[in-house]
Amino acid sequence: MAQANENPKVYATKSGVFAITVKGKTPLLVNKILDKDLDQMEAKQQGRKVGGKEPRDPESEWLGHLHKTASGGHGFPAIAFKKAMVRAAKSTDMAMTDARAAFQVIGDGEGMLEIRGSEPTMRRDFGKLQGRTGTVFYRPMFRGWEITLSIEFDPEFTTTEQVLNLLQKAGSYPGVGAWRPECSGPFGTFTIKEDAWARHTL
Repeated sequence: MAQANENPKVYATKSGVFAITVKGKTPLLVNKILDKDLDQMEAKQQGRKVGGKEPRDPESEWLGHLHKTASGGHGFPAIAFKKAMVRAAKSTDMAMTDARAAFQVIGDGEGMLEIRGSEPTMRRDFGKLQGRTGTVFYRPMFRGWEITLSIEFDPEFTTTEQVLNLLQKAGSYPGVGAWRPECSGPFGTFTIKEDAWARHTL
């Protein structure tokens, strides 16, 4: 596949907004914080007594790790792609601090992007909590997936080609989702889908 800055179909709109679709090269492992864990953290911070641990329910756990879009579909945080692209800037001549201000990945009302493709299945892995206590993780995994991103940028500060270059690099490292290359894992890698360039107005 041609590099992003070599593709003749790449162009910027006057508004500095475009849409692009990425396709997973490896499965996407999702790891939303469980509501019960948030409730426990909140209770501790507010000085309320937290009850003992209940028996774990793998089925409810892996389903609880799924993100939802505003319309109820399977979602993934838009900010995760922004962070991955900023991290990828380290391998370019763009400073990470500049990359943070150069563009935004726009999500829906919940800050989510829709995951399209195969239905998620439960993945079971052994791991350690905070590097100490061994445990089993039950998380949703999408084996085949693609996501369309809407990216807004300042044409006076950067270009479509530079932003797409960051996106393409982010697909290899650091990747997105749990156990991605940045976390010494094999998941969450992606590439820009061929013939996916499109105008997008907001």
